[in-house]
Amino acid sequence: METNWNFILQESETHYYCVICGCDLCGSQNAEGHFRARCHAHTTEVYGGDISYIGDNQYYCQLCDCYISGYQNVRAHLRGQWHQDSLNGSDTETSEDDSENYVALRSCDFIIRYNDYNMFYCCLCNRNITDEWNISLHLWSLEHITAIGMYGYDILGTGSTWYYCRLCDCSITSFRNIYEHVTGWQHNNFL
Repeated sequence: METNWNFILQESETHYYCVICGCDLCGSQNAEGHFRARCHAHTTEVYGGDISYIGDNQYYCQLCDCYISGYQNVRAHLRGQWHQDSLNGSDTETSEDDSENYVALRSCDFIIRYNDYNMFYCCLCNRNITDEWNISLHLWSLEHITAIGMYGYDILGTGSTWYYCRLCDCSITSFRNIYEHVTGWQHNNFL
């Protein structure tokens, strides 16, 4: 699968940066290896069709109909709420993968009540929450907000016990497996 070299920029003689994947690369061999890697091809396939380089360090997102100033902001835009909402809106009409029955989850949807004693579990942060009063504290904690920013937009749900990772194109069978999946090697290879 051919990807676009416009997404890999040479910042100096030995330093490269991948705009879509958001990673720094040292040396031309690493840049070439990254360009040919499966994770780069997959990320470019998922996000690359929406972004085009228009010159002078400016990018344009066709899906959101907006301009992005600076290559450092492309990855942030792709993982941001505005782009994810636009992506989810287009997925509901013409989905080509197994995620057509899944919907984007809100931050609070990752909090699961798992027994009759008011015990809750955040399946994105792998944290137990002792009662309902502590849920809002957790939702606004830096740990949870960071986890949502890093992983939350990739995980979709059915409203029951099945989940889907859009980034890895795989199903997650239980809320207890979400944390293991997003911190596992397969998911992190695609980031």
